[in-house]
Amino acid sequence: MNFTVTAQDASTTKVWEVSVVKPVPTELSIYDIQYTTGSGASEHVGEFVITSGIVTAAYSSGYFIQDEGAAWHGLFILDYDNEPSVGDSVKVAGEVSEYQDHTEIADVVGYEVLNTGLSLFDPIELTTVEVAEEQYEGVLAKVTEAECTVAPDNYNVWTVNDGSGALKIDDVIYQHTPTVGNIYDITGIMHGWYGIVFLPRNASDINTYPVIENLTIDPTTPTSSDAVTVSATITDEEVTDASNLTVKLYYGSSEGSEDTEVTFAVTSTDNVFEGTIPASATDVYYKITASDGSVTSTATGNYSITSTGIGNPDGIVSMNIFPNPNNGLFTLEMNTSKAGAFNVEIINIQGQVVYAKEIQQDGFYKDQIDISKEASGIYYIRINDGVNMKVSKVMIQ
Repeated sequence: MNFTVTAQDASTTKVWEVSVVKPVPTELSIYDIQYTTGSGASEHVGEFVITSGIVTAAYSSGYFIQDEGAAWHGLFILDYDNEPSVGDSVKVAGEVSEYQDHTEIADVVGYEVLNTGLSLFDPIELTTVEVAEEQYEGVLAKVTEAECTVAPDNYNVWTVNDGSGALKIDDVIYQHTPTVGNIYDITGIMHGWYGIVFLPRNASDINTYPVIENLTIDPTTPTSSDAVTVSATITDEEVTDASNLTVKLYYGSSEGSEDTEVTFAVTSTDNVFEGTIPASATDVYYKITASDGSVTSTATGNYSITSTGIGNPDGIVSMNIFPNPNNGLFTLEMNTSKAGAFNVEIINIQGQVVYAKEIQQDGFYKDQIDISKEASGIYYIRINDGVNMKVSKVMIQ
């Protein structure tokens, strides 16, 4: 394009012929623009380019586009004039620039919507340290099980950490008020905005883990004849009615074996749940899970059966079980120094009584016991005289 430029004063006139050459943008992929092995700045800074991608987030200053669900495939477009929607496929032409050590396309001179309503690429799951790496700039990502360690400052920037390192969360697109100590899954986009920050886009991008606290048992020192009530306070930032949470209580006889479920329901006290574990002759391990439909929290505990009141019932000299292990058929022998009434019970690891018998004997007792219909595993024979108790283990194979 040619122009004539004329300048004159009272006595002189000067004329120039000026040619303006409109730059022809180079078509590059987002990867071509972003990938670098050097300082982090694009190798195409200052060049006019054409690139395209699916819009993953948008706000008043521009939008992010992505053309693949992988590192180096996200880019910010600084554009105050066009307003695409998330899911639009767009083609843009502009100048590659660096702002706050963040690569972007600015001075947009061309914009075209190619398609609408497209599905986004799945967010890449990363640690709170990894997500801040140069290769994930502008890429839709997700951090999980990250604890809020610093409350929002005057700029509504807050900090989370999944154990790998700190990550700042900013409200450029969406503002959330977190609770220090709570655990979050956060989806968003890493952006250079006065430092490296992670940008959630909406409320759905932030999932809070239910908080399980104030675990108690009653009685606090249970014996083998006591059923135990477990209680806990369970809250969730996103769930106002605790009854809408899915909460469960499991128990077993060892850590990792908590697979027997008992009813665990919300009480008349807000957010307090209670459940009762049957009496057990052995130590009990329990597990509470709470889900809001998106994420699940787990809390565990255990309690020992107190030895108070457990010992040889008055008069028992010895107790023999044979064979042991066995197939559910075995002999129980008991020698006593005096006559009396005794209760014999066999209990499984869930605390359920599978055999019960009251006996009267005056020195020596012997009986063939058949629990062969019961499942294989560990059982406990409990003999008591109404005051004290003796417990022995039997293994069914």
